Amino acid sequence: MAQAICSRDISGQGDLRGRLRPMHMEYIRQKRDLILYSGGIFDKDGGICGGIIVLNVATEEEAREFVAADPFTLGGLRQKVEILRTYTACLDGEFVAGKPNFL
Repeated sequence: MAQAICSRDISGQGDLRGRLRPMHMEYIRQKRDLILYSGGIFDKDGGICGGIIVLNVATEEEAREFVAADPFTLGGLRQKVEILRTYTACLDGEFVAGKPNFL
């Protein structure tokens, strides 16, 4: 199973997000072998208000460790983080359900 991390920022913290973003992006680059998908989510006004990261890890604990070390978390940007266990059926146009390398 993959683990989906859905996070929301503390409202009104665009400046903090901007300061932390370079460190967050470096963290994402360093952990890219674990990541199936990563991207920001937008509020109604078009501003980034959080993100979604889907990890190819087996346990919620592994996902929590990933979140705990993220500069956005360490810097105090996150208001809420939810981790959801998922099943990968299709990835990048390929049907991968049941293949051994996908959790």
